[in-house]
Amino acid sequence: ANLVPLVTPCPSESLEALNCRRTHRSTMFVRIATIIVGLAATGADAFTPMTQRWTGQGRMAVRSEFKVTLKGPNGDLTEIECPPDKFILDAAEEQGVALPFDCRLGSCVACAARVGPEDIGNVDNSEQFFLSDELLADGYILSCAAYPTADITVETFSSDEVNARF
Repeated sequence: ANLVPLVTPCPSESLEALNCRRTHRSTMFVRIATIIVGLAATGADAFTPMTQRWTGQGRMAVRSEFKVTLKGPNGDLTEIECPPDKFILDAAEEQGVALPFDCRLGSCVACAARVGPEDIGNVDNSEQFFLSDELLADGYILSCAAYPTADITVETFSSDEVNARF
């Protein structure tokens, strides 16, 4: 049987250089295998999909998308799907739903919204800079800097309502 060598020497390559390349590849294989075995021993999953992310509350979001029900200023309901690694505002825009916004940095209140008491723990607000702890405890979020960690209902406001509330 004709076997194809894994390492093909160059015509000008010495036997010593060829053996060095083979040793290097063997060493790399052993290092990679050691890392994989170490990850498996600690319970870490090296092949976990990137859609999983740690939330600011220390829980892992394991679903690929969450249902976000947007309740508009007029009471109309719109459902969107939002991945756990995407801001609510971005997911809404991608699905053709217009929400108010200004800075997209979590440092103003143009995109302020509110979740009900049952959903306060189901939103990761860790990337916003404007809302106080009291406002967060009352369920206020900034849709430009909030990730869902479960299915939630979000009450959105008109620009006039945002200015009146803040």
